[in-house]
Amino acid sequence: MRYAGSVLAVLIGSSFVLADDAKPISTDDAAKMVDKRVTVEMEVKSTGTSRQGMVFLNSMMNRNDGKNFVIVLKKEAAEKLRKTLNAEPKDHYKGKTLQVTGTVTQYMNRPQIEVSEPDQIKIVEKK
Repeated sequence: MRYAGSVLAVLIGSSFVLADDAKPISTDDAAKMVDKRVTVEMEVKSTGTSRQGMVFLNSMMNRNDGKNFVIVLKKEAAEKLRKTLNAEPKDHYKGKTLQVTGTVTQYMNRPQIEVSEPDQIKIVEKK
């Protein structure tokens, strides 16, 4: 029984490593992976904010484009980023290529990842 518990712990631990070390995927591929934890890579082409303090980072110039993938910075994450970056997140990230890790969800039939912690976002060199 002790052996089975050890094997289970190793298997569970390695699945977490694989999820965090996974190769980034495109927004098109991520859009097909609703309810899955992924790392998506995208260029932020436009941004927006809500009255509730959320920040939206869009993969398309037109946020209403059917192919738009949205990174939603929840209010708390946006506030933390403002302090860390000493800048508005919507301005700081616009035009940059990001890797964002999180669970793909849908809002109004549009794919998105909600960011609750700043460490879910990483700026990368444009490819």
